Amino acid sequence: MDTDCALGSWNEDPDDAFAIIYNLLGTRAARSIYSVGGNTTALRAAKNCETLRSWTRSTSQVICGLDPGSELSLRQAGSENPFQVLGLGPLTNIAHWLQQDSQAMKAAWCTLGHVQTSGSLPPLWPMEFNATQDLKAAEFVFSSSLPLTVVPLDVAIKLKVKKEVWQRLDDSILGRNLKSQCWRWRLRNLILKAHSHFPAWDLVSAAMIENPDLGMIETGNLHFFKNGLVLCDPGFKNQTSHQREIAKVQRSVKIVTQIDSSAIWDSFFQRLASFGA
Repeated sequence: MDTDCALGSWNEDPDDAFAIIYNLLGTRAARSIYSVGGNTTALRAAKNCETLRSWTRSTSQVICGLDPGSELSLRQAGSENPFQVLGLGPLTNIAHWLQQDSQAMKAAWCTLGHVQTSGSLPPLWPMEFNATQDLKAAEFVFSSSLPLTVVPLDVAIKLKVKKEVWQRLDDSILGRNLKSQCWRWRLRNLILKAHSHFPAWDLVSAAMIENPDLGMIETGNLHFFKNGLVLCDPGFKNQTSHQREIAKVQRSVKIVTQIDSSAIWDSFFQRLASFGA
């Protein structure tokens, strides 16, 4: 798992934390959790991940990764080749691993891109954060032959921490721990957007990499533009009128096009309940 988890940092964007806890409570828990700079620094993200690891009493290894633009080296992920990566942040670490050994990874999942967008700029909200934070890394990864599954933001946004989800967190110790750390994020949304719910973007990736039946996955094209805009075209059909011919990279990927939000939340809370049993 590769994450810029910010739960515990000043901006505390909590969606990575939901994904990490979900994964660590499953039977296919990540062997290693690498931090990457994004919503917070790589060092701070590693500390946040260590907190989540201790909450779940997981034996997964937490390793501090790279910040975008770093010239440092990063030791190879995992202890077996080839390995699969669940990417929840900027693509800095993934690009680094590809540069070290193009055959080291067998596949990667990434939470980024849009099926629908208007204009020629990355959307203001949700913006293409995981691509724009390290454009060189994104271009390198997209230009590679690494098999990719993309979870577009305008699909993942349908999984939201609404009032009923917020209340269900009180039913378990891990849920209460999450609430204690992300209430400021909920208050921030209430002040800035006049609503307190927020998307659990990365939980979609964590759930569907284990159980694809929680949604629908199609094959299609990914178009990456120099400003960081990422367009996903399921079925190889253009979903917008954007000028795809000016894209820096065009490649075939798998695209999550639908999700069953209720089923994902049920799966999440089943794991929380099992942990507390």
